[in-house]
Amino acid sequence: MTILHQVDDDRVQELLGRLQRRGDDLRPPLESIGRYMVDTSIPLTFRSGGRPEPWKPVLRGGKPLLNSRRLQGSITHRVVRGNELRVGTARRGARLHQLGGTIRPRNARAIAVPLPGTKAAPRRYSRTFILYRKDGDRIGLIVQKVGRDKLRPLFVLKTQVHIDARPFLVWLSEDVQRAEQVLVRYLGASR
Repeated sequence: MTILHQVDDDRVQELLGRLQRRGDDLRPPLESIGRYMVDTSIPLTFRSGGRPEPWKPVLRGGKPLLNSRRLQGSITHRVVRGNELRVGTARRGARLHQLGGTIRPRNARAIAVPLPGTKAAPRRYSRTFILYRKDGDRIGLIVQKVGRDKLRPLFVLKTQVHIDARPFLVWLSEDVQRAEQVLVRYLGASR
């Protein structure tokens, strides 16, 4: 037994042409995907302290990348040339947080690493001085005199500091599935 199936060539050609035209300008679905990432997925990553793996804690206390929320607020999206979605930030230091790395001082001999409870830069504190190590090296501790015989440690001075990677621009499987759904809906819609 033979089963014949006839294809309406005009209809197939019309559908393929529509798919081609819609595929030439993916701006609408990419805008939708970008908004979802910036407004929903990435904020969830910040709120949960890292996804899929939690971020390592910071020594100074508090939640990593959330003290000022400036990094999270700086993340944007844009569609380039109608077919490329870019999600990211131009914020200085963002790459270091995303990928991790080591920082070294540029114009100083050491980096002042805040101890828990320290809120401002060293120059914002009065009555401070450096406690040196016995070898005379300027690496040590910045302390504040708070009473007649009392010192409060504020910062540790280090020649370099390693920053753990805390990826905040991540595409999880549910993000990819959502993007696929948006694209399929867009490409399948009639014009």
